[in-house]
Amino acid sequence: MNSSGYCFFEESELSPTLGILLLVEFALGLIGNGVVLWVFCFRIPVWNTSILYVFNVSLAEFLLIICLPFRAMYYLRGKNWCFGDIPCRIMLFMLSLNRTESIFFLTLVVLNRYFKIVHPHHRINMMKSNPGGLVVTFLLWAFIISLTVYILLSSHLITEEVANTTLCESFNLNWDGSFIIIWHYVFFVIELFIPLLIILVSGPVHTCTSVKNGPDDRTGSGPFAYVLIRLRSGSICTFSTIIVVISKHSRTCQLFDISSLVFAVFLALTYFNSVLNPLAIYISSPSFQTALNTAWNCP
Repeated sequence: MNSSGYCFFEESELSPTLGILLLVEFALGLIGNGVVLWVFCFRIPVWNTSILYVFNVSLAEFLLIICLPFRAMYYLRGKNWCFGDIPCRIMLFMLSLNRTESIFFLTLVVLNRYFKIVHPHHRINMMKSNPGGLVVTFLLWAFIISLTVYILLSSHLITEEVANTTLCESFNLNWDGSFIIIWHYVFFVIELFIPLLIILVSGPVHTCTSVKNGPDDRTGSGPFAYVLIRLRSGSICTFSTIIVVISKHSRTCQLFDISSLVFAVFLALTYFNSVLNPLAIYISSPSFQTALNTAWNCP
């Protein structure tokens, strides 16, 4: 609690550890997602809607990954941003945009598998990657950009006079909420719970239909499990954020410190989803498996 009687979370001791974690995530994610994009671009000549959506998942993860060195440097400097206002806006925009794009394109992959197995004769299954899948891809990118562009429109630099540091945060646990901050929290919740709701509704039906149809149809269960796993860490962030807000305004500072710590750690761990993405694609996509194995065995 600071001198004004409000709860205050001190992250300086935690920041270097999170910085090292982000650098590890960057190195692993850059290699993995780079290989995935190379395979899609040069080793898979024929694309369908599922491959198109999976490609966009990897593209979003790759664009997110390349922002992590700046985030890591920020943490290693004790959460002191040194690159200026515009780079801060661009980094936060890219992190938010590509995290959301990845989740929603994964959800499209899941829905695509769902319709192919549960409703095999639905007209959605007749849609080819050109032009139908491309139209869906363009609309989803445009929609998410329109929801996150507000990050570019205002400064996110905050001067901490006590610590003599400059913060670059879209989530600031020690800042009372303005309209933009409130919307950012709301959007963070929406981007997690809409896909989660879709998975919880379609997943059991998909699984039951796969069991009835036999073992040949069960390969589609991988994306459902993967999306649930990566939404779990985001859900922990969301619930801890709610507790942060409640405890801050009720001035329950011990609860505020614990929930803030959980939020900070799991927010950094959400980037580890980008590291797991290549493995998830390899397990769940037979086309990618074949293309990668062929490329690997080439003389």
